[in-house]
This record gives sequence, C-alpha cells and structure tokens, in this order.
Amino acid sequence: SLTASGTTLLAGTFGGVFRSTDGGLTWTVVTTQPTDPSILSLAAGGTTLLAGTDGSGVFRSTDDGLTWTAATTQLTNPGILSLAASGVTLLAGTDGFGVFHSTDGGLSWTAATTQPTDPSILSLTASGTSLLAGTFGGVFRSTDGGLSWTAATTQPTDLNINSLTASGTTLLAGTFGGVF
Repeated sequence: SLTASGTTLLAGTFGGVFRSTDGGLTWTVVTTQPTDPSILSLAAGGTTLLAGTDGSGVFRSTDDGLTWTAATTQLTNPGILSLAASGVTLLAGTDGFGVFHSTDGGLSWTAATTQPTDPSILSLTASGTSLLAGTFGGVFRSTDGGLSWTAATTQPTDLNINSLTASGTTLLAGTFGGVF
C-alpha cells in the first residue's frame, strides 16, 4: 500500500512501514513500527496517517509516520483491508465486518449503520461528496460520511472490486477481470 502526506511518501509492506522524503528515490524503514508489521493499507487524512494491519487493527501517526500508536478500541475485526480519508472523515474497511468511520482523527471508530451486502471491504476511495467501497459483491456508495451504504446503480461486469480510485469525475475500479 502507498500514500502521500505532503512531501512524505509512505509504503506499507509485510515488513512494516517505509518512508521517503525525496520523491521515492530512497526509502528508510520507520524505526517505531506498528506492533503488527503486515501493513495492508495506508491513508492520509489531514495531519493523521493511518496504517491498517493484517491482524492488529488500525495504527495512527501524527508525526508524518515516524511513530505509530494503536487506534482500534472500537473495531470488531482487527483485519483492516482498506483505509480512506475524506475531509475529517476516516474510513476503515474490515475483513468480514464492513465499514467503520471516525471523525476524530482515528481515536474512536463507529460501524456504519447500513453496511454493504458483502462485509469484506477490499477498497475505499472518496469522490466529491461520495465515498465508495469495493467488495467481492461490487461497488457501494455513501453520501452521508460513511454512515450508510447502497449498491451502485451500474456495476462493472466483474464484481470483485480489488481497488478503487477517483480522478475528477472519473472513477476507476480494478478487478480480477480488468479495469472498469
């Protein structure tokens, strides 16, 4: 996983978090790592960086990724497959328990009241005022800050949405069958 915070780039690997401050030419391992080195997802929201791990939940950093502390007290599943940020709203997509959101920099998390029909949230992104979640069952959309989710009206022909990104008004979905 990759994210940018200002001029700092971060890469999450199964060996921990790495940082680059020279546009990705050189990378250094972060000395104070999350306790679980299997980083599945990263996101930057304001001054807060989030790292989602394979089995220990979410970790947060407020010093540009130099140090990390656990931020998972309300998450019911420690496997965090995806993370996203939209303004002050932070989203965590879990492995089998749906979407959680935070509006206090990742200090507390609340489950969405209406979840996508597939609770394994493989990818998350923001597009304008909409939040989008990719699952094994297609794309889901939220327009209320991640509190409730509904299936997108039109779906890609391959419903396994492994990755999502938005560029202006264009949304791209990466699937096992290609890009839509």
